[in-house]
Amino acid sequence: MVLFSLPSFGQAPTATLTNGELHIEYLCFDRANPSDSIRIYYTINFTGQPQFQAEMRVRKPDGSIVPPAPHLAPPTATSSNTYSGYWSSSFTNILNDDASVQTLTLSIDRFRDGTFNWHTEGISGEVIVNLYEIPTPSIANDQMEACGKTATIEINPGHQSETFSWRVENNAGTFAPDNHYITNFTSVPSDVPYKITFKQTNVECHTEIDMDVILLGSAIGEISTDSEVCPEGDAIISFDFEKTKYPFPPYTVEFSDGTETFSSIVPQNIYDITQFTRGHTIYEFVSVKDNKGCFASEEDLSGSAEVTNIAPRGVISTDSEVCGKGNAIIDFNFENSLKPSFPFFVRYRYSDESEVFEGTITSTFGSVEHQDIEGRKEFVFVDVKDNAGCEALPEDLIGTAVVPNIKPFAHAGYDNEACGNSILLAAFEPLPGEIGQWTSETGSFFKNGFYAPNLFDAEFVTDNEYGEFMLKWELRLDREDINCSTTDTVYVTLWERPVTFGIKDTVIYTYEMNLSADPVTIETAEGFWSVLHGNCFIEEPANPYSRVTGFSFNDDQYIFEWFVINNEREDCTDTGTLTVRLGELHAPNAFSPNGDGVNDEFVILGAAFVDNNSFIVFDKNGLVVYKKDNYGADGTFWDGKRDNGEEVPDGIYKYVFNGDGIKPIKNFLVIKRK
Repeated sequence: MVLFSLPSFGQAPTATLTNGELHIEYLCFDRANPSDSIRIYYTINFTGQPQFQAEMRVRKPDGSIVPPAPHLAPPTATSSNTYSGYWSSSFTNILNDDASVQTLTLSIDRFRDGTFNWHTEGISGEVIVNLYEIPTPSIANDQMEACGKTATIEINPGHQSETFSWRVENNAGTFAPDNHYITNFTSVPSDVPYKITFKQTNVECHTEIDMDVILLGSAIGEISTDSEVCPEGDAIISFDFEKTKYPFPPYTVEFSDGTETFSSIVPQNIYDITQFTRGHTIYEFVSVKDNKGCFASEEDLSGSAEVTNIAPRGVISTDSEVCGKGNAIIDFNFENSLKPSFPFFVRYRYSDESEVFEGTITSTFGSVEHQDIEGRKEFVFVDVKDNAGCEALPEDLIGTAVVPNIKPFAHAGYDNEACGNSILLAAFEPLPGEIGQWTSETGSFFKNGFYAPNLFDAEFVTDNEYGEFMLKWELRLDREDINCSTTDTVYVTLWERPVTFGIKDTVIYTYEMNLSADPVTIETAEGFWSVLHGNCFIEEPANPYSRVTGFSFNDDQYIFEWFVINNEREDCTDTGTLTVRLGELHAPNAFSPNGDGVNDEFVILGAAFVDNNSFIVFDKNGLVVYKKDNYGADGTFWDGKRDNGEEVPDGIYKYVFNGDGIKPIKNFLVIKRK
C-alpha cells in the first residue's frame, strides 16, 4: 500500500514546548528509595493541520536518554492545537551515578500534523527540572550530657553538601562554629535538656536532626585557712562549694603546696580537713571532680590557703671586704618573719669550719662585728630561736655572708723567650676594677704602636738589645678608699733574628744566572738557597751569590727562597723569595714590509735567547721562500724578501720556528704592504 501526503497550505507547522500548569523547577530525591516516581509536566502548542502528535525524550546533561523513551504526546494524535500532559519515570532510571545534583531536560525530537509527515523543524522550547539529593546526616546518640557550660556535638554529615547550620529552642545558647558539623554548644548549666536541631542543606533540599543536650555544669569552689604553725604542725584547710548551681558531692579534690600534690574526698559543700604543714605554706586548687565525673573549670576554683609560720625567718649577709686581712660586719635581716618575738638568739659559723659563733639580735635588722678575718670567708646560719623558744626551720634561714678578699692576684705569666727585639707578654688579665702596670730596667711596653705599660698583653720592645730581662707586673685596685696591690715577676729572653736583604725579582732570556742576596752578619747564623718552583740546579746553596743553571723555556717562571737561621734558636729565621721569569717568545700574525719604518720585519721576541734555532717560511704550495738559522741572533729579522733580495708577494704564508728547549712554533703569517 502506498501512502500519499496531503499538501499543506499556508505557513509551515510548528510545535512549541512550555512548562505545564503543575510544573516545578526542582525535586528532592532520596537515594535510599530510588523507586519513587517523578513527573515532568508540560504543554505543547501546535500550528498547522490537525491531527497532531509529538515524539519527546528526557535527557541528562551528558546527552544520555532517560527511559521511558520515546514519549508520545499525546499518546494518539489529537486535533487540538494545545496538549498538556506529563512525562513519568522512577528515580531508578535516573540515579545511575553518584552526583547529588542532577538536571533533566524534556524536549521535542520531532512532531507530525495532518500531513502525516514528521517534522524536525519548527520545534522550540524545553522543560528543565533540577533534582537535588536529600542530605543524609546521622548522629550516634541524640541524647547526651556534658560537663561544664559547653558540650561538643559531632554529626556524621551526608556527602551531598557542606552547608550546615545549628539552632537551639528559644535561642537559649550559642554555637561555635555555627556552620560546621562539629560545634561547641555553650549555655547555662541546667537539668532540663536543651532542644537542639542540626540542619544540612543541599541547595533546595535539607534534612534536620533533633537532639537533647543537658549541661551538667561543674563545681565552683574556694579554698582557705586561718591556721598558724611554729614551725610545723596540723593546719585546718577549708573547702567551700556553696556557689555550685547543681552540686553533685562528694568531690574529689586535689590541691598543692607548689611542690607536692595532695588528694582528699570532700563529702559536702562546706568541709574542713587537717593537713600536716611545715613552715610557711600556700595551698591552691589543682583540680575538683564531682560525683558525675565533671571537672571544675580553672576560673571556677578560687582562693588560697596560706598557713602562717610564726617562727623566725632570716637572711645573713655582709657588705664587708678585706685586703688580705681585716675586720668584717655580719648583718642579719628578719623582716620576713611574720610574727617576730624579739630578741632572737642567733648562732652562725664559717661555711667550711665547725666553730660556732653566737649573737643576740633585738630588732628586725642587726649586726655582729668580726675581727682579724684573713682571706676570703663565708658565714652561714646554724640556728635561730625567738624569745618564746620557737626555732626557725633550716630552709627559712637563708643567705651566705661572703667576706671577699679583694687583694688582687697578680700573675705576670710564664718565663718565655722569643726571636727578635720584642716579645708578646701574657699576664693574667685584670678583673674589672683592677689596674695593671709593667716596669723594667730597660725596654718599653707597646700595644698596636702605642705606649701601653698598663696592658696585660702588651709587647715588650728593646732598642735592638738581646739577652735575658726581668719584668714586673703590678696589680692594684682602682679605688680611692683603699690602697690594695700585689706584684709578680717574669723573665724573658730575646734572640737576635737574622734578616734577608738584597733580593730582587728579575727577567732573563738565558739558561743560567747568578742569584743575589746580602750575606748573613750574625756569627751564629747561616743561609741556604732552595728552589720553590721550576726545574734547575743551584751550584752552591749556602752561597748568597750562587750560580744557577739548567733553565728551560718549558718553565716560564722560577721561584727561589733564601732561608736564614740563628742556630741558637731554631725558630729564629727569616726568608726571602726571588722570582725569575723567562722572557716569553712572542710572534705576530702579520707584518707590512713597505719601508715606512713601522712593522717592516717579522720580529719574534726572545728568539735570540733560543739556542740552535731555525726559522723557515713556506708559501701556499709548500715551497720554502725563506730560511735562517740562529734567527734574531744578530738583531735582524725577515723583511719579506727572498735570499736574492726579491720581495715575496702579499698573501698568507706558513712558518716554523724551532730550537733547543722549546716546543716548535707553527703558525700562519700575513704580508700586507698596503
